[in-house]
Amino acid sequence: MDAENATRLYGTQSLKSFSDWYASYHGYVSLVVCAYGIISNIFNILVLTRKNMWTTTNCILTGLAFSDLLTMMSYVPFALQFYVLHGLDASPQRNSHPWVLFFLFHVNFSVTTHTISTWLGVLLSVYRYTYIRLSSDSSVKCSLAKTKIMVLLVYAYSMMVLIPNYLSVEIRSYPMDNNTIYNLAGIDTNTTYGITITTINFWLHALVIKLIPCAMMSIFGFLLVFTMRSTHARSKRLRRQNTVVSTINKTRKKEHSRTTRMLVVVIILFLITELPHGILALLCGLLPGFFEAVYVPLGDVMDIVALINNAVNFTLYCSMSKQFRETFIRLFCPNLESPFKKRACNGTTTIIHDNNVSCRLVQRTPSL
Repeated sequence: MDAENATRLYGTQSLKSFSDWYASYHGYVSLVVCAYGIISNIFNILVLTRKNMWTTTNCILTGLAFSDLLTMMSYVPFALQFYVLHGLDASPQRNSHPWVLFFLFHVNFSVTTHTISTWLGVLLSVYRYTYIRLSSDSSVKCSLAKTKIMVLLVYAYSMMVLIPNYLSVEIRSYPMDNNTIYNLAGIDTNTTYGITITTINFWLHALVIKLIPCAMMSIFGFLLVFTMRSTHARSKRLRRQNTVVSTINKTRKKEHSRTTRMLVVVIILFLITELPHGILALLCGLLPGFFEAVYVPLGDVMDIVALINNAVNFTLYCSMSKQFRETFIRLFCPNLESPFKKRACNGTTTIIHDNNVSCRLVQRTPSL
């Protein structure tokens, strides 16, 4: 079904008009978001890999920051060439063979890095739930080496599962004003091979890349919140029974609670971005013409929402993690560190490591 008939069938003329209007701004908006996101994810990687920050949770967050960084680095030249420099209409300058070859690379590369980020979100929710659930068991220890292997396996798995996606798009040439332009198109579905690849790619994209990870994040996110609330209630009961609670235990529990809340927000942001995308992808295969009438007009909007999600984590970490904030200030704003130190000397300073590897409590005499 062609786009015009599909638009009439679903009554999405207003959506098409909005898509055409927003497309003229999308390139500039995406460049601003990518510029911030590239810088902020570099900051994320530099801070999270510090010795005092290097934990199992932060190992996963580092892998997430790296995949988000790669996504936005690929998007910058794509937005410049196909939105900003040559407009939205096909032309020999815009749709030259080298640039469409890059377009093909970008499509495959960005969907790979985005899939990596999504499954790292799943891994993060599973790891944090397991950590909270089994934290009372001294025999259970989070292995940093195993976490690194799991992150690398997510990268490898994402590339393998997307092989049908890589095979489902090709470059085609078209004549235009005594010139030849190039563009991307789906493979020919008039052959058995084309039908097979397209069908496999559809179900992988809708289920394995979108809906299944969203379902897993929802389940483990709910379990994480439920377990955290149960643990908090149990701690309050214990405090009532035992009024003498060490300062280090109080601070450790508060730090763990902050970290868990921050990770729950990360999971929620993933779901806000990915769940609607997954539902739309599923409907594309179930409803004829839905892809042309709804999915394509929403393409730029889904892109910018995903880019914002890739860029927002730095702001989230700074606002919700005291340890991240202090490490960032120590690294990049050392002149701002002294006021924090001065305030810390007036009471009790506690240094907590997220994975409980080491804790140090320093008691200082209050100044008079």
